[in-house]
Amino acid sequence: MKKKAQKSINKLLGYFIAILGIGGACTIGACEYGSPHATFIIQGRVTSETHERISNIQINGNGNTSYTDSQGSFLLQIEEFPHDQEFLLKFRDIDEELNGSYQALDTIVKFTDPEFVNPGDHWYSGETLKEFNVSLKKED
Repeated sequence: MKKKAQKSINKLLGYFIAILGIGGACTIGACEYGSPHATFIIQGRVTSETHERISNIQINGNGNTSYTDSQGSFLLQIEEFPHDQEFLLKFRDIDEELNGSYQALDTIVKFTDPEFVNPGDHWYSGETLKEFNVSLKKED
């Protein structure tokens, strides 16, 4: 008798949950999940005070890492909300003696009223690019 009552209650609860599930579904348009985002691209060159290109400099920004190539060039891509943004970039000499030792530099790159190109479907607003060159001082 107890099992029969429990089965009836379970069926009733199952019907009730099913009705709530159907009633709570989206009825206007398609349901979309996500967040607006865009790619902020920072590219540039790292040089010394005497304008020599510096390789093997590590650039950290917003949880992303890049390194300069043999010409001192770098490219850093950051996915973020498509609005005005400020990113703290940290430049570090990771090979120290190989190309001379350079002081670390923390600086901010600002994107004000960014214009995005190549937008995608739904939430992706596209990408924007900023040229940002840096000069590092030699360690004393």
